[in-house]
Amino acid sequence: MEKQCFLKLNSIGPCPKIPISEDEFHQMDLANKTLADAFSFELKFEMVLENYREFELSAAGWSLSAVIESRYEYSDFALNLMQANRQIVNLLSMVRMYLDQTERLFSHLAGR
Repeated sequence: MEKQCFLKLNSIGPCPKIPISEDEFHQMDLANKTLADAFSFELKFEMVLENYREFELSAAGWSLSAVIESRYEYSDFALNLMQANRQIVNLLSMVRMYLDQTERLFSHLAGR
């Protein structure tokens, strides 16, 4: 016996039910999951780009400061090095998470 599947608007008040086949339901369910995964994928990619952007802006700032101010004190160098290390670790961690999550997010499309 085939299940009865319907499309129905999620709203307050009466709304029509549109009958669909079980196969159509499964196709729509897969499409919904794929769209949600694509959105998550896009957000993670934005986070990677933002981390990279932050590092590049900082590097440009350090270079500009070095040219304009010509200060070569250890404390300035140590502060810049600490900030660069933190930003590189953030970027590499985000890239690792992005790569791990991407494989998991889209494995259902490959039938895994």
